Amino acid sequence: MAFCTRCGSRVNDEARFCPQCGQSRGPAAVAQTPVPVGSAPKARKIAVPSVPEESPEDRRRRCERTFPILHANKKIDGQLSYIVWMMRLLFAFIVAMVAWKPHMVSMDISGPMVLFMLFFSIGSAEFIYWRGKKMAGEARLHPAGITLSPIRLYGGLYTIKERDIPREEIARVEVARSKDVHPAVLASQPSGAPVSLVLHLSNGRLLTLHKRSPSEVMAAAEYAEVIWDVAREDDARRTPAKPGDVYREFVNDHRSSDFKITGTMLGGGAAFFIGLGVWEALDGIGRAEIFIDLLVLGMAAFMLLGIKLVYDRSYAIRSVRVERDGIALVLRKKTRFVPYDSIRALRIMGGNEVSREKERVAMVQISNRRVYLIKKEIALAIEQAYRERTGREVPDPTTVVPKKGAISQADANVLKYENPTLYRKNLIIAAALMANGFFLFMNVVIRSPLLIMVGAVLLVILMFFRLQISKEMREYLDRRVKEADRPGA
Repeated sequence: MAFCTRCGSRVNDEARFCPQCGQSRGPAAVAQTPVPVGSAPKARKIAVPSVPEESPEDRRRRCERTFPILHANKKIDGQLSYIVWMMRLLFAFIVAMVAWKPHMVSMDISGPMVLFMLFFSIGSAEFIYWRGKKMAGEARLHPAGITLSPIRLYGGLYTIKERDIPREEIARVEVARSKDVHPAVLASQPSGAPVSLVLHLSNGRLLTLHKRSPSEVMAAAEYAEVIWDVAREDDARRTPAKPGDVYREFVNDHRSSDFKITGTMLGGGAAFFIGLGVWEALDGIGRAEIFIDLLVLGMAAFMLLGIKLVYDRSYAIRSVRVERDGIALVLRKKTRFVPYDSIRALRIMGGNEVSREKERVAMVQISNRRVYLIKKEIALAIEQAYRERTGREVPDPTTVVPKKGAISQADANVLKYENPTLYRKNLIIAAALMANGFFLFMNVVIRSPLLIMVGAVLLVILMFFRLQISKEMREYLDRRVKEADRPGA
């Protein structure tokens, strides 16, 4: 049994990649022989024979003998699964309410709201389910291209047919990395573990094979690079740029469709709620009508504010000057200088998170409420300049210190992999709070005082459990820090 030279995980002697971090073992990996109990190893020098580096011809012959398979996931991502089932339960609740009180679907505000929540709940649930299953299907790589195996949905009631993509339609491949991994793996591999393979097709579309084994992802990426002769992108293989390419002014002319998609959704929701408010006002003015009007118009105002915030996040920065002491953000009406120590977080989106224009962008966070979208090349320059000027890695959402009372993403990863029971309880409570919010909103629309009271009582109970779970999580994290600081730990 051998050990990975990067993260220390056990690796089978035949494996060429570490199953935890995806590190290539290379031909010089040496298996470790266990020492018998009670015998002290003698100090001696071991001569390790020099192994010649693998030539391109040998690498190609080795890849030609392999046909990588990205095995399918049996279920979609856990957090997405919670959302899917929550939206399905909301749909079932609305259907049950309609069957119990058919008169609530009338020509006043209740009817359109019920129909809207019906389509929103079931549409959101099934869209997330389909997308998750399509990214989790099995894929087989071969010299002619890639074959996507059939995907069974709803227990086999519907099947997405097998699909072949020729190698001529694949422009490049990208290894998407995630920092949502075990803390030990993240410490040995700061750029994150390879979890997805992204195929950039020649027609501009993307094919994302999500949540796979790191060893499978790395083997498939190497096969595509050698056999298909396509470019391979991997953040772990980036090389430092020249100073002239770092300390200069960049035009922030990204083509992200973040505002187009999010703004359209929020604008449609705002128009819907404004229309409902006007409809209710024309239907008559009374105590109940005024309350409903305030509720729906408040929702519309909230969505309009969201449109402005998303627009500012996407297009507020015209250009960025990377300087020796910090970065200068050129906004529409002013220029704001931000020292490197004031950069709260910087996150480059993965290949499986790009916009419809297939351009990777980044999010730079200046304060708790100021987040901007910038081009990937600007983020890479900021990242390198930050490292050169401060001697540290630029903070990202996994390491940034949150506001008081919250936990960081790094702490969440510790809970997820070291105390999964507590982490799962927190997710369930969060999902229950969201579902109860929809429950209360629907009860206000259908004007059921009894169910509103039930929802309010559930809200108090769930908040109590949420406080208890938060206390347990904080105590666990503090106890872990004390144990790590203890001498001899």
